[in-house]
Amino acid sequence: MTTEPQGVLQRPTERVGAVPDRHRVILVGATGLVGREAAQQAADNPYIGLACPVRQVPPDATERHGMSEVDFDDLEASEFDWKADGIAISLGTTMKSAGSREAFEAVDLGLVIDVARRAREAGTPTCAVVSSINASARSGNFYLRTKGRMEEALRALGFPTLVVLRPSLLAGQRRELRIGEQLGLLAAAVFRPLVPERYRAVPADAVARALLAGAMDRLPGERLIRSEDIR
Repeated sequence: MTTEPQGVLQRPTERVGAVPDRHRVILVGATGLVGREAAQQAADNPYIGLACPVRQVPPDATERHGMSEVDFDDLEASEFDWKADGIAISLGTTMKSAGSREAFEAVDLGLVIDVARRAREAGTPTCAVVSSINASARSGNFYLRTKGRMEEALRALGFPTLVVLRPSLLAGQRRELRIGEQLGLLAAAVFRPLVPERYRAVPADAVARALLAGAMDRLPGERLIRSEDIR
């Protein structure tokens, strides 16, 4: 049964339990807004051994970031080790960057499921993923419908533990300029007192912390973490 517990992120150690050794966590999407925050947080955490498959290693990456170049267009030929204690997925693009609905789905749905499937088949027991507020496979909105379909496909993979984060608008410094998102953040700041809590912008570093906590979760079942609980 899906649950939405309160206070999960305020007490991550209670959910993770004792950590006698370093957890190997695979982080996919380490060069994006949330992924960069998660990679840095993991690099500073002595209990996490990070493994980040990336298209190209950024110049500021260190050994602790655990980055290795992988051809995401031909994962079958990759020698990347997909077995870990948990996989954290923060993949995502935009319609503008993708250029078409098909290309958007190839990343936000197809690639997410591909890496998750490889991790599950390798024996990885836990998957944590960044989805979106109001995601639903039956939504009339293409973006939210794609995210909802992604969630359903992840459930079908049979991870013993699945943690789905559903943040609202993400606040943080992106490497690329997203005009629509910046306007949304500006409007959210101006009208913040009038915006319901669940729709307020969520700091990317908070989402990153929740993503890593989810990837190290060991409680069986699925958990949906709402936007207001992430913040």
